[in-house]
Amino acid sequence: MSEFDEHRSVLLDTELMLGLQLDPATQMLLRTFAEGGKVLACGNGGSAAQASHLVGELTIRFINDRRALAAVSLASDAVAITAAGNDYGYDRVFSRQVEALGQPGD
Repeated sequence: MSEFDEHRSVLLDTELMLGLQLDPATQMLLRTFAEGGKVLACGNGGSAAQASHLVGELTIRFINDRRALAAVSLASDAVAITAAGNDYGYDRVFSRQVEALGQPGD
């Protein structure tokens, strides 16, 4: 099996596993943006990098030019993460930022 075929197989398997979950998540994102809300993304380790990448795609550009979409990576602010971890504990590093930045509908 070529690398291309293997990649295609992984994508098809992923679509089968996640397909039912992706549509409701996509609809939620579309509704959030349509109502003037923003995405607050976070993650630990490699997922923190993925959260930041997602925010970059939403705020800057993904494939085509379009209006910028409001999104913030809570994983990108080292000062906020370390201060919250120090003052409140690691279990609150993201929730404290959501308290500060989040609005109903985000």
